[in-house]
Amino acid sequence: LEIPGFETFVADNGRRAMEIFDLNPGAIQLIVADIHTPEMNGIALLMHIRKTSKVPVILMTGEQQLNVEEIKKLGANEVAVKPFSTRKITEIVQQCLGTIKPGSMAA
Repeated sequence: LEIPGFETFVADNGRRAMEIFDLNPGAIQLIVADIHTPEMNGIALLMHIRKTSKVPVILMTGEQQLNVEEIKKLGANEVAVKPFSTRKITEIVQQCLGTIKPGSMAA
């Protein structure tokens, strides 16, 4: 996922995502992570981030039965359930970055 005007950091597992976040304080404006990642899952990453930051976090999952509201209570700004369209994830990212109003782009 790349957005013009933003630098994208890519991590192949949750622990590496945590390291990137910790090494770049203040530089990261949005985190998009899968709930099921090797070495550290997305929930643990979210909880680590919330100890020091309010940066928007979007978690993705393929689990249809997941309790989205419980994950949001833990601090996720959004939970994107796969499959989702490019348009839908773009809308979620833009909402989290504050560039559009919720619901202004229909999926």
